[in-house]
Amino acid sequence: MNDHLRDLIEASAPLWAGEAEVVRTYFDSPSRSAETDRVWLKRQCFKEFYGSGYGEPEHGMLVEWGREIIALRPELDNGLDRHELLELVEAHYAEYHHYCLFADIYDELGPPGAPPLAPLMCENWAEGKALDDFRHGMRKTHGAFGQAAMDFTEGGYCTLYSEGAKLAGRGGIDDRIAAACQRVYDDEVDHMLRGVVGLGDLAPEETDWELARELVAGQLRRRIHMRNGQFGHPVSERRIEEIFAGEIEPIAFDYSLADRAA
Repeated sequence: MNDHLRDLIEASAPLWAGEAEVVRTYFDSPSRSAETDRVWLKRQCFKEFYGSGYGEPEHGMLVEWGREIIALRPELDNGLDRHELLELVEAHYAEYHHYCLFADIYDELGPPGAPPLAPLMCENWAEGKALDDFRHGMRKTHGAFGQAAMDFTEGGYCTLYSEGAKLAGRGGIDDRIAAACQRVYDDEVDHMLRGVVGLGDLAPEETDWELARELVAGQLRRRIHMRNGQFGHPVSERRIEEIFAGEIEPIAFDYSLADRAA
């Protein structure tokens, strides 16, 4: 955890807070309904099943995961430790489990006779695609460094899940959403933190901190627009510009958790 990484974390904290504000504003909105909940849940299922725009729409990430695991079979216990493969399988299981959690709530909110959610029913949305396109270009242009910058922003400090977990105790569907978000948070928080601290693991000659700040800010700003679009634009464009200008209380980063993840 060097000074450059701390500076990047502090610069990111207001934007993490902005994403949290979008989610919180929606959950507290008087115009929220079962129908609007089904919209954001369906979009979240797209992200859980297809990932950050990398899955094949006709198949989804399950096919990609299967191919990845099968391709590693000749290396198992012959250069690839079995426990490393187990970690990979567990990670894929967690992603699919998260899809199931949100899809079950989507189905529960549907009208009588509505078909259950299927992955082919899930689609990206304009702001989600804009974020994915930015990430694709970043990784193509900057390679491993671009991947590290993407990993830094992955999950947006788990703000969707931490805000969703706060619905616990409201009763009804909110308790179901809270339980799902808490489960995903528990599964993802260490992974997210490893992504944050991972930039600090790069060799100094491989790390351009000015570029890192630019790439991270570009993603986190698009993440705010992505969440705002996912939840039906509960936050005005004017408020988003205020957030971009720093007019928000930053999230206090938990450095003790980061030390554990490092």
